[in-house]
Amino acid sequence: MAISINHMEHALQSIIARQKELLAEHPGLTLIVVTVNIPRSVDRTHITSDIGYEALRVLLEYLGRKPDVLDVFEKTTGFEAYVMAPMDARDVKAMCADIESEHPLGALFNLDVVDPQGNVLRRRDVGYRARRCMICGGSALSCARRGAHPTNEIVDEIRRMHREHFHRE
Repeated sequence: MAISINHMEHALQSIIARQKELLAEHPGLTLIVVTVNIPRSVDRTHITSDIGYEALRVLLEYLGRKPDVLDVFEKTTGFEAYVMAPMDARDVKAMCADIESEHPLGALFNLDVVDPQGNVLRRRDVGYRARRCMICGGSALSCARRGAHPTNEIVDEIRRMHREHFHRE
């Protein structure tokens, strides 16, 4: 079942509320929110869960330490994880941009970093270029906004990436 716009808007509001709660409960810590970049119209399946847990695994490996807070949710609107660590937010954002750029599934990882004051850091804030489209290599944001690629083409690419990463022979 595809997720409606209303469900996605509610999910975003829920994520923002959870961010505020965690930052208030854990002052001075940097928050990383892990979600999966997939089209809204795509069903949530074991593939999206696999990708979310892989993003979380890689993030925790890069952090090199146990986070102070770790919450994981698998909702109908998708995978969500909240990680809080006592690290500089800019350093964490650079690390997350590296993961998104270098990992074979990185184009599907969404690793948002929020500093202790509640400011969301962007790739450009730490000297990284905008994300590239996994289909054509152009601007991911531009392709998404224009609907440049048919959903079936995106889904096929997500399945191919998943298969190649998790089912290596």
